[in-house]
Amino acid sequence: MVLRSAGYAIEDNVRFAASGAETAAIFDKIPDRSPNVVLCDFRLRDGESANDVIRLLDDRFAWQINKVPVIVFSAEINPSVDTQRPCLRVVVKSGDSTVLVRQIDRLLEEASAPVADDDDD
Repeated sequence: MVLRSAGYAIEDNVRFAASGAETAAIFDKIPDRSPNVVLCDFRLRDGESANDVIRLLDDRFAWQINKVPVIVFSAEINPSVDTQRPCLRVVVKSGDSTVLVRQIDRLLEEASAPVADDDDD
């Protein structure tokens, strides 16, 4: 509802998974198309975390020039994720959904920026 009200076309574009295995199954169905953005809770089922999903993304879509954008949506203030990874944001859950939408917008903008070419130096 939050994404729809922010103007995102979510019909037929949003997939839900509760574990790394479910996420991998979704990616298996579209192996040549990386997600535009992944919104992931930090703590998942069976002791998994967003870090497991991030590793899966980075392994599965290593062919992509830019990393798949990830938002870790967590009730924890400082979840232990690699904040040095490009295209990653941590958003603390609150009652203000505009924070989440704003970070999604910024992350998508960042991810769509052209990759710098080292030969231009």
